[in-house]
Amino acid sequence: MKMEIVRLDAGNDALVMRVAEDVFDEPVRPDRLAVYLREPGTSWSWRSPTA
Repeated sequence: MKMEIVRLDAGNDALVMRVAEDVFDEPVRPDRLAVYLREPGTSWSWRSPTA
């Protein structure tokens, strides 16, 4: 399987909403995710499977 590394920001936060339920300790709250991704200096990378 190929993987793509994506830098998350407010424009592609929907990627986080598609992950399996057991990836994070708690369910992802879209309101909190949006605030986090808007913070200056936030850097979160995501490995996304590609076709």
